Amino acid sequence: MNAILRGLFFSLCAASMVLGAPHASAQTPGPGICAVLAAKNVPGTARQVKPSADSISQQVIRIKRYLKCLQSESLNAAPGVSARATAEIFATFDVPGSTCLAAFPFCTRPTAINDSEAIIGLYADASGAPHGFLRTRDGAIATIDPPGFGGSFPKAINAAGVVTGFYCGPTTCHGYLRSPYGAFTTFDVPGAPVTDPAGINPAGAIAGSYDDANFVVHGFLRASNGAFTTFDAPGSTALGGTFPLAIDPSGVIMGQSCGDTTCHGFLRTPDGAITTFDPEGSVYTNPAAINPQGAITGSYADANFVTHGFLRARDGAFTMFDVPGSLSTGPTSINPAGAITGIENLHGFLRARDGAFTIFDVPGSQYTWRVAGISPAGAIAGSYLFLDAGGNCCLERGFLRSP
Repeated sequence: MNAILRGLFFSLCAASMVLGAPHASAQTPGPGICAVLAAKNVPGTARQVKPSADSISQQVIRIKRYLKCLQSESLNAAPGVSARATAEIFATFDVPGSTCLAAFPFCTRPTAINDSEAIIGLYADASGAPHGFLRTRDGAIATIDPPGFGGSFPKAINAAGVVTGFYCGPTTCHGYLRSPYGAFTTFDVPGAPVTDPAGINPAGAIAGSYDDANFVVHGFLRASNGAFTTFDAPGSTALGGTFPLAIDPSGVIMGQSCGDTTCHGFLRTPDGAITTFDPEGSVYTNPAAINPQGAITGSYADANFVTHGFLRARDGAFTMFDVPGSLSTGPTSINPAGAITGIENLHGFLRARDGAFTIFDVPGSQYTWRVAGISPAGAIAGSYLFLDAGGNCCLERGFLRSP
């Protein structure tokens, strides 16, 4: 995400659904016209390095057309994918008072789940303003906005229930910590107009990105005592940037380093050493998550702009994979046992440690839209699309899938 898109993202303050990257699968032989409609407009996991010439409204129109096309063609997983699980249990939910408007089509959008299956996310109120929420394991839901501010974007939650995210004023965005008891601490990287936390580990250390005065994106580490360390990953440029995405219990930061035209994965160890990585054959690497054992999952685009999944072991060995028959495999999360979950062809998938795949969707839903995370016990949080009262696609609602 370059400075132009990042500025637009924060000015909308969480209306990120329509700012997705070009969908790599649109370049591949597939379901004919659906692939054409998907080009550049279906939100994927990869960041868009160069801004799209399309307006947001144009992107929304194409997304809806693509969804309708997929619905009419009834794309299904190919033979070789395990049968849809029959023992799975879904709980669906909306934040009380949430609504769906054209500018903020998410009703309820989970963004993370922790070891206790507490889920954080965001929703839009009746005026279209975004707010944060916390859903506890018993189903109770509370709004989480810093006092004095009308909205927030929770990004990560650790095992103790400490939440980090950002909130925005008229011209700047700030980071925050919320304790399990509801106390807020706000913070900014010194001199930064935008502070965007991305991950928090059990010790309370936070990794994220920030914009400098020229809106160049850099990485930061905020220690549990509040001290900041800033850094740039090799290969990042002013047009691209350094985007830390997660931090593991040992303090290793995983993220993405973007140049003018492509992006790579990176690891930063606690001593400050940074190593970049790419799966073999990648022209664009989009890491998504790291587990306590140091295993990383994410997606990459090959030379034909086909999107595949990858697993990078702690020793640096790669395993590349695709959901059988999928046009695009986009892992988003990995738990301590090595189970990986994500999105493929607007369906959810679970990849077991032995490589077996299970495809899932909320019963009665149109499509699985986002997979936010997987707990150590295998519970998966995310969102799905459903029809409004007039039968129009699509609005967004949260789900919790229990194994």
